Amino acid sequence: MHRRAAGRTLLAVVEGTGSYGAVLTEQLAAGGTAVVEAAAMQAAHRRGVAMTDALDAVRIARSVLGLSPEQLRWPRADGPRVAMRVLVVAREQMSTERTRAINGQTVIDVEAWFRRRTDIEDRIREAKLGTALRHLPFGSATINTVWM
Repeated sequence: MHRRAAGRTLLAVVEGTGSYGAVLTEQLAAGGTAVVEAAAMQAAHRRGVAMTDALDAVRIARSVLGLSPEQLRWPRADGPRVAMRVLVVAREQMSTERTRAINGQTVIDVEAWFRRRTDIEDRIREAKLGTALRHLPFGSATINTVWM
């Protein structure tokens, strides 16, 4: 970035400077790049809009265009608050992943139960048909099918 800027001042706009973007914010700041938090975007503006990384990057960059330095949201200093926020975000992500894994296992268990149930029903049906065929006049299933 510094090579492309050719001596100009850089301003990096990062979403989530105090949570999932904290590491990136820290590294950019250590490299001498000014970092600000992306301006909050109203949910109504995001609703129904297909999002990609490229569109999200453009949205984040545009969120600070035209703002004076006083209006920019500068990240808070490092410390326990930022560390706690990172831990809370990590815990939420682990909780979401655990729920996803449990739901996946539930699907596997239900499918296995359904297969066993179907196998048992098939065996019962075959047993009933076998008993019914023994009471028909002939021992040949082909003749009995026609006879029925």
